[in-house]
Amino acid sequence: MTTIIDGTAGVTFPAGGVGNPASAVVGLTDTQTLTNKTLTSPVINTAITGTAIATQAQQETGSATDVLVAPGRQQFHPSAAKAWVMFDPTAAVHASYNVSSITDMGTGSWRVVFTTAQSSANFSTVVCAESSSDVWGQVYPAGARTTTYVGVGTVQGSRTLFDPTYIYAQIFGDLS
Repeated sequence: MTTIIDGTAGVTFPAGGVGNPASAVVGLTDTQTLTNKTLTSPVINTAITGTAIATQAQQETGSATDVLVAPGRQQFHPSAAKAWVMFDPTAAVHASYNVSSITDMGTGSWRVVFTTAQSSANFSTVVCAESSSDVWGQVYPAGARTTTYVGVGTVQGSRTLFDPTYIYAQIFGDLS
């Protein structure tokens, strides 16, 4: 059986006809509340709101398993870097997230300034460097650490400050 719907008149399916729907037919511009339904090809064309979306508090505790995470909330999860940066010794930033600037404090020493502050100075900083020479070196969090910046530095094997080719810093903690 073929049913043609032209959109101008009511639709009636004959009782017992082949291909009859089990319930009401919903048109393209109609709405229907779905309860306990499985959607095979769902498309959501509007915002999802309410208790289906993780709050900042739920992201910070990282314990909810029954809510969706919106991109704007992802950074609040404890496993997400709160800031990261790739820069060179001249303080030129090549790539970053939540870093507003780098201050060159002299050979082998820089200050990473955050765009959005950390909630406290109790955060973890991971620093590494890349050098085009065969010079062995160490990288470390150096100098003051506040909610708005952290110092990083690099030293050679002789504990002399030096400028590598690139410096990378990642910060983990809690955003304000």
